Amino acid sequence: QGFNTLTEFCQGPCPENQAALVQCNVCNEVNIVFQAEQHTGDLEELDFELRSASVVMLLSLLEGNTDSSRTDLMVQTLQFEDMRKTLDAMWNSVSHGVLNGELVEGDDKQ
Repeated sequence: QGFNTLTEFCQGPCPENQAALVQCNVCNEVNIVFQAEQHTGDLEELDFELRSASVVMLLSLLEGNTDSSRTDLMVQTLQFEDMRKTLDAMWNSVSHGVLNGELVEGDDKQ
């Protein structure tokens, strides 16, 4: 819920909130999520939701951004190799259903 709330603070967009979160080093918190060991079984869905929420929050920090210093700080802070591994794992967990036109769990389409 924390990343979802931070995303809401940034949307609009709200440059002041976006800048404040980047200055508070929220990207380091995202690094922690990306570096954490991925769980299987009962915790797998929670892991997926947390990682998804962190990616959406990162995107919300960039929404409408015209301040290159903010993006520069994000680039310096984020561990992109860990992010790539996480996004690859997330894609692998849903790709079969997506590529076969099946509904992905949580999809609102009927």
